[in-house]
Parts: sequence; C-alpha cells; structure tokens
Amino acid sequence: MNDETLDLLDRHDWSDSIIRLTAYVVSLCRLKRVSLIAGPEPEDLVMEAIEKVYSGERTWNHQAEPDLYRFLLSVVKSILSNKLTAAENKARDSISETEMDNIPADNNAEAELYARQLDAAISHAMRGDPELCLVYKALKDGCSPKEIAEEYAISIDTVRNAKKRLNRLVRNVIKEQLNMESR
Repeated sequence: MNDETLDLLDRHDWSDSIIRLTAYVVSLCRLKRVSLIAGPEPEDLVMEAIEKVYSGERTWNHQAEPDLYRFLLSVVKSILSNKLTAAENKARDSISETEMDNIPADNNAEAELYARQLDAAISHAMRGDPELCLVYKALKDGCSPKEIAEEYAISIDTVRNAKKRLNRLVRNVIKEQLNMESR
C-alpha cells in the first residue's frame, strides 16, 4: 500500500464509519433473514473489513473509488456473504435429517411468530437511522447503556437519547400492530 492511501486511511473518520457499517451489517442480516448467533458480531465483521483494507488484502483504489465508505460497504458485504456460505455448508454437513426430526418444536410458536413480526416492524421503522439500529441490537443483546457507549465509542447521552427515541418508536409500532389486528 502506498503512503498516500495509508494517509487517507489514517485521516478517515472511523468512529462514524464503524457505526454506519455495523448498522449496515445488521440491516443485511435482517434483509437476508439470518442471524449471526454463535458467530461473529456485526462489529467484528466491520473490524475484519477494515483490517483487510489496512493489510492490503482488500485493495482500495482511491482514484477509482474516492469514497472509502462505499468501498468498505462492498468489503463488509463480501465478508458477510462468505461467512454465511461457510456457516450454511457447515450446518448442512453437521446435522442429518434424523437429527433434525429429534429437535423439539417450540410449544409457543404463536408468541415466537408475534415477536418476529414485531422485531421486523421495529427494524423497518428504524431504517435510515444507524445509531438507533445499533442501540436496538445492543439492547437486544442485553448490553447496558454504559456498555453500548463504550463498545461503539459514543457518548452515554447519545445512547440514552437513542434509547428514548427507540422507546417511542416501539410504542408506536405496537400501537400500529394492535390497530391492524383490531380491523
């Protein structure tokens, strides 16, 4: 990697890009209806993408693509796709059909379906707000506002404000769903 490219990478606003790229991974997972359970966290994929660019494994040509963020979007998408393909192949190889038959069915399928629908509606309502997406994901993972602030290098006040906005958004989504059911 040449010095000019390295200088551009070093001067880049990584805090903003990491948040936006992590939100992008979360939205891609929702769009593809996949979960990264027992695998890398979305921010791990983002950091892997950044590491690949710095190491030269993924080459950013800043003259052809001056927007580093757009380039990183493609790197993150590629890494996620590779991880999902590898996970699908591993799952396919490790679980036989007879083993699948022995997995107990969820006794509370209706509640699970409602929770998934609610989660999808909340995710849809948050589109375009990466900060809110990150806070929502972290709260679902059981993180405290302090842990979220530390993890994503944002102020605790920003996290608390996002949490308040998220609470209002969730209440509105639930109201909308109840109104649709009563029709």
